[in-house]
Amino acid sequence: MDKKTLTPQKAKQFALEIFSQIESEADRDFRVFHAKAVAKTALALSEGDKTVDREVLEMGGWLHDIGYVECEDRHAERGIAILEREGVIVSDKVADCVQNHGSKGKPRTKEGKYLQMADKISFINPGIFEILMKRNNGKLKDEELDFLERMLSGAMDHLRKFER
Repeated sequence: MDKKTLTPQKAKQFALEIFSQIESEADRDFRVFHAKAVAKTALALSEGDKTVDREVLEMGGWLHDIGYVECEDRHAERGIAILEREGVIVSDKVADCVQNHGSKGKPRTKEGKYLQMADKISFINPGIFEILMKRNNGKLKDEELDFLERMLSGAMDHLRKFER
């Protein structure tokens, strides 16, 4: 892949290559499903907003969590490091999406704001529950329930405060 020129398709391909390094099939499935859901959710949220670069949203959606293959706590920072190490050149807007998608992130761009909200809202999805249930033989662990509660609460907070 010509990594110098990032497109939505190349971002997806790159993310899938990175996620393929995750040993656990259930964790790998979760990351791929979530990345796709974030990209789709960001595009849906931005529908009709002519001031937004929709390709940036799609690329950011696929790339925002690639850092999880190295570090959970600092995954946004590690994601940028992975992109740099692999020679992928990302625009400032894509970098903003990756670096600032977390709950404590402070996106500078409109694309970053859409992606941050999409990251939270994407957990309101039956596919997420299906993957978690499969991973745990039909049960949700307390830490997963706590995680989902934080994500859903964060999604509602972001929706209430969101300005187009």
